[in-house]
Amino acid sequence: MVTRNGLGVDSVAELVSVMKTRQLSMASAGIGNVTHLAGEYVAALMGYKVTHVPFSGSAPAILGLIGDNVDVMFDALPSSMHQAKAGKIRPLAILDDRRFPLLPDVPTLKESGYANGETSAWIAIVAPAQTPRSAVLEINKAVNDALLKPEVAQKFHSIGEQPMAGTPEDLGNFMAAERARWLPLVKSLGVKLD
Repeated sequence: MVTRNGLGVDSVAELVSVMKTRQLSMASAGIGNVTHLAGEYVAALMGYKVTHVPFSGSAPAILGLIGDNVDVMFDALPSSMHQAKAGKIRPLAILDDRRFPLLPDVPTLKESGYANGETSAWIAIVAPAQTPRSAVLEINKAVNDALLKPEVAQKFHSIGEQPMAGTPEDLGNFMAAERARWLPLVKSLGVKLD
């Protein structure tokens, strides 16, 4: 969770105080993606509405924050971390169950008083449904072997990502849980695939 510097808040509590006085604008990297849904989810968790301002990607949205054109954004760490470290935007909370080593002074949303606010952006490798099981298992093994190499894990960690190895079934179960979690919010927002 990051804000524009001109908003003048340094914590989630201060952000909520501002939200009590007016509806804030929330940048996202596009309609229906994790930066949009996370923002709507957390705003609802806090009991406030935001005005969604979709951009065509994280970089333009971050520029909107830097230019004081929008108030807040719920962004993936790799795309906002450098601007936060440079002091061009203010990180208020990490939407994970733990702090990130690259921004150790930024509390989690739970530490800021809002449990159940954990959200994450994730990337998975998938194949068409008709792909032979043997090919899926071969690709899965190669990816897991790579992710378990210390130098690969370190590269992911250096950009604020956490690699996760697992089975195709683990991924299927995770994706089903994510769908169950996010589908009610997507429906309530009226998000449609174009």
